[in-house]
Amino acid sequence: MVGELKISGFSNYLHPVDNESILAVGQEARDGRAVGLQVSMFNVSDPRNASLQARYTVEEDDDNWSSSEAQFEHKAFRYLARQQMLILPARISGEDTFDGFLIFDVNKTHIEPNFNITHTRSYQGCNYNAYLQARSIVINEQVTTFKGHTIKNHNLTTRDLIWDADLDKNLTKEDCVWYL
Repeated sequence: MVGELKISGFSNYLHPVDNESILAVGQEARDGRAVGLQVSMFNVSDPRNASLQARYTVEEDDDNWSSSEAQFEHKAFRYLARQQMLILPARISGEDTFDGFLIFDVNKTHIEPNFNITHTRSYQGCNYNAYLQARSIVINEQVTTFKGHTIKNHNLTTRDLIWDADLDKNLTKEDCVWYL
């Protein structure tokens, strides 16, 4: 081991930004217990003296829990180096419920929320396993996000919704398959 850095929490996914920086996604922890999704920027220019440069914790109270598919699936993570932007699928459960994508402005010293993209189902009458994995693509300053049963397209600069598709839009109770 070349060096070590003691911090609270842990990182599930590490993404190299350049030769000096690593962007990380994981959980903040308190008293040995994970308390919420966190995004961190580490300076690793000197591996013997790595340092935490910036951190943002999504939720860290006892009434909510937050996580991201990017903690366990690298394809869900989207970092845009030129725009210094992170697109991260997230779920917050508890008093404040959210399911969608968190968009962050990220540089070597700051991580700040920019905007959120909510993905919800229009029909809640039944659950089934046909769903889209959390993914995002960016083309011409537009981000298209896929999650669950919805697809959304937003302008990254104005944050405006350009179009969306709800795959459950015309779903009825008769369309559900019930297992005994």
